[in-house]
Amino acid sequence: MKKGADLEIKAFDLNSKVKSMLGKYKSKGLNDRDAYLSNIVDQFRVG
Repeated sequence: MKKGADLEIKAFDLNSKVKSMLGKYKSKGLNDRDAYLSNIVDQFRVG
């Protein structure tokens, strides 16, 4: 039972980190977010 509780806590922690990251990007504005996303896309592009 404890193992499941630990996983739930980790999932919740990760979820809150992702939400805070998204909040930071939203507060910076759309231009920064678009630049960040296109940067990620460029990294995955091959050739």
